[in-house]
Amino acid sequence: LGPQCFSIRPQDVGASRWQGTPEENYKTVRNAFRFLGAQDVGCAEIDSDTVKFFHRAKGGASGMFAGQGDAGGKQVAFKDIDVPYETGDEYAIPN
Repeated sequence: LGPQCFSIRPQDVGASRWQGTPEENYKTVRNAFRFLGAQDVGCAEIDSDTVKFFHRAKGGASGMFAGQGDAGGKQVAFKDIDVPYETGDEYAIPN
């Protein structure tokens, strides 16, 4: 999410879309973050229970973790879509 006009996807430069398993993806992300200095990396499946932890992003800053709260900001919405998008009042994330 964020400014899509500046986001380069692998498909845009001729690379193939990621075809690995979630476990392989986690190992790749974990190794990248450890290389960048992270001590511990974790992940969780987003299901009907964990989706409750997502809140509105407060303020005008871009990014879903700019600040949490219900006053202003954008709603994080999980929808049956193929590509994520951002509008003036929500971040739409594919299920």
